Amino acid sequence: MTDLSSWTAYFQDFGQFFNGFLFTLALAIGSFILAMVLGIFFGAMSTSKRPILRILARIFVEFYQNTPLLVQFVIVFMAYLLSVTTPS
Repeated sequence: MTDLSSWTAYFQDFGQFFNGFLFTLALAIGSFILAMVLGIFFGAMSTSKRPILRILARIFVEFYQNTPLLVQFVIVFMAYLLSVTTPS
């Protein structure tokens, strides 16, 4: 059985836990801000009087609403792999 009364390992690595927490918090805040900016941008495009802007916004929104998140991850991951060059 694991001895949970020993907190020495936790307190020794507290700096790493705190750095991880700060990184996670910064990533969440940055993602939220980016999502808000993109949402406002594409929302404004979808109400535009120009048909090309409405069409582009609708294509973007329909793509992200109608594809599963896992498929989007695979597409982004594959695009990243295509950009990576390996030494020969």
